[in-house]
Amino acid sequence: MIFMAASKILCLLLVATSVKATARPSNYSKNSSTSQKWPWINAKNFKVAAVRQPPVGYPLPLGSNHTVWTSLDVNATIDQALQQINLAKEEGVNLIAFPELYFPGFPTALNYNYTPTDVGYYVNQSISISGPEYARLTSAIQAAGLYAVLSFSERAGDAIYIGQTLVDPSGATIKHHRKLRPSGSERNVFSDGDTSSLRVTPTPYGRIGMLSCWEHLHQTMALPMHAQLEHIHVGSFPYVGEDVASTQWWDRADTALAMARIYSVDGHVFTVMPAIGKATIFAAAGVPLNSSDVYADFEALPFVTATVDASAFDLSQTYDVDGEFSWAALKQMEEALPAYIPRVGSAFFEHVVNAIEVITSRIVTTFA
Repeated sequence: MIFMAASKILCLLLVATSVKATARPSNYSKNSSTSQKWPWINAKNFKVAAVRQPPVGYPLPLGSNHTVWTSLDVNATIDQALQQINLAKEEGVNLIAFPELYFPGFPTALNYNYTPTDVGYYVNQSISISGPEYARLTSAIQAAGLYAVLSFSERAGDAIYIGQTLVDPSGATIKHHRKLRPSGSERNVFSDGDTSSLRVTPTPYGRIGMLSCWEHLHQTMALPMHAQLEHIHVGSFPYVGEDVASTQWWDRADTALAMARIYSVDGHVFTVMPAIGKATIFAAAGVPLNSSDVYADFEALPFVTATVDASAFDLSQTYDVDGEFSWAALKQMEEALPAYIPRVGSAFFEHVVNAIEVITSRIVTTFA
């Protein structure tokens, strides 16, 4: 294990606290750059929030209710999100992050019983970055004057994707990521993203990166992010419930929490983990700064918060050629692969696009 110098740990070990919001003007436009500073944001007390309140119509209890998703209502969930964003503004939050596929909600029945008609319903609940639903969210973010990481079922062309975007305080989308390889049965409905979105976004408050759920387990996705020296990472997970005897291995809360915590330690990065139920925020040393009980009242506690001293980040360093996550690391991995393993392509990495007309007419099974 590689340990950071004590001084670096002290800079990155953060303390949960509350900060009073400062005045935020409402007359700025969606034309900012990633280098723009916002006068009402105090870098020394950069406050983040991880949403834990379920989308409207989401099946509970978490992890054991696999009811098909026809009760989800994306517009009602957007209404709820606008309330969360406004509350975040009142509490002085500077970045709010939403769970995976929060709009309209994660389709928990994917591993169980669903029909092509059910998929059609979900497609119709999906949103486009150029559509009115997304505009409602970015307008609210602009009015609140904060950063936000949105996660949603993204409809683009003849497919849906697990979309994730970083929106700045002007309401401008400054980063757009699609889950590179939807996990397990997700891939029977959602289409693959591509590697071009595995990029960290520079801001005056740190280098911000984001991934979704099981992307944190794949070194082909985590290593490129670590190599770009993130300061703040948003790991959107769909939900973190209670582990009971019937909980499937992929649904276990301890697995999800371990993913986010190890990512924090491995990349030396402050990690925000929004998830329905038990949302958690980790310091760069992997120490939980704030976390909620799974069934703490969702209305009373829609999100958890913590603060980071973003003024301590070195914004000038974007990579480390001598570091653990570098081109040399890739070369070592290649050299370490035993010679008897063929150097050929893999079905695991084939790019899959599921046409909407196909997934709404029959059940699709892809290489998971």
